[in-house]
Amino acid sequence: TAGEPSGGRSLSEFSLEARVKTGLLGGAISVVPFIDAGAVDTTSTPRLRDIKVGAGIGVRYETNFGPIRIDLGTPLNPSPGDSRIGVYVALGQAF
Repeated sequence: TAGEPSGGRSLSEFSLEARVKTGLLGGAISVVPFIDAGAVDTTSTPRLRDIKVGAGIGVRYETNFGPIRIDLGTPLNPSPGDSRIGVYVALGQAF
């Protein structure tokens, strides 16, 4: 990829979310605001100036086999060419 390394030697990441029950469908629906941050670096310790931050909101639907997650996020300090909005659908908790 144009001489750029793929991956890195160090990783720094941070995630924070608040799971807010709505009472809808017997309490099965939650609203989840979140913020994520992280950096990958070719050095042995990541440089804080390279950390990227994103925030968004999601919905959780609790099922017998785990929550179904739908999240909508946006970068707060995007790099050139980054998408402004990301949609993520998954099964299970993020952490």
